[in-house]
Amino acid sequence: MSIQNSVTKRAAMRLTLLLLFGFVCEISHAIHIKRKNTKYVDYLTRYGYLEASSVRCDHKYCKVNSKTFKNAVISLQHFAHLDATGKLDRKTRHWMSLIRCGIRDVYRSRSKRNSLVLGKWPKRYLTYMITNYPSTKGHHDIDIDSMVSLAFMIWTSPTGIVFAQKEEGPVNIIIKFGSLEQEMGKIRYANTKTDRTSTITINDDIPWETEAPNVPSLFQTLIHEIGHVIGLGHTDVVDAMMYPVYKFGNMIYSLHEDDIRTAQEIYKDKVVSYPNRYQYLKFKRDFEKAFTDFNKDMKDAFGIDIPIPEMPNEFFPEGY
Repeated sequence: MSIQNSVTKRAAMRLTLLLLFGFVCEISHAIHIKRKNTKYVDYLTRYGYLEASSVRCDHKYCKVNSKTFKNAVISLQHFAHLDATGKLDRKTRHWMSLIRCGIRDVYRSRSKRNSLVLGKWPKRYLTYMITNYPSTKGHHDIDIDSMVSLAFMIWTSPTGIVFAQKEEGPVNIIIKFGSLEQEMGKIRYANTKTDRTSTITINDDIPWETEAPNVPSLFQTLIHEIGHVIGLGHTDVVDAMMYPVYKFGNMIYSLHEDDIRTAQEIYKDKVVSYPNRYQYLKFKRDFEKAFTDFNKDMKDAFGIDIPIPEMPNEFFPEGY
């Protein structure tokens, strides 16, 4: 019995070591991807599914942990509503080849699917300016003005933001038509960048006026990019305005429930906002300080106490 127990213990120990060795091999195993196929790695890193720091490349290969790569592919497949195989199968490669928006789908610091990509405006009155119009004759400037105005109005209801066009001076949002370089070998139809002023660039090389089957709707593109400017990320809801893949021939001119719900969640807090609010509050502070100093001088010199005239805390208490 003792010999049998000893053999059993040794067998169990060997099995444990084999399992442990296999587990270590699994978590440390790396795959080598040839340079000609690194476009898939580039896609996964570009759109947030794979951390760039997890990939090591030389002149021949890109090396990445197999489990990390598989999880990144599965995450993409979940977003695209594909079978979560973890493999770059035909359907997955096809989805990765589709023309899409350049904003990331995944922000790992965020837990929500619709993450705040560009932040949240602290006010509800935003100004915009169109600095460059299309160079082609297909769209007149007044048509672009109307289209842009309607695209902004689409987002007014769920956010409470009032958008106003300006002809000059500082603004919150700039819209312009200009050239855009290809991204990962694909045409870019629009691009949005944000700093103190958010800028939406519409690709002027696209024949927007043709309404060809391989050209997306300019109106739909504007609404999508404005969504990014006011803080919405991408969604995996296929019929939503904030879905990242361009839907050629499938025109969407209104917001999906998913778009509305996300916008309402971002801007659920009531904020008093109106034109020149900052200037009014500054004037109010300066006026009260100056009058307080004047009152002190009068009291010291003549013993006269002059009450400070009351100014409303907000020029438009309910906003504008």
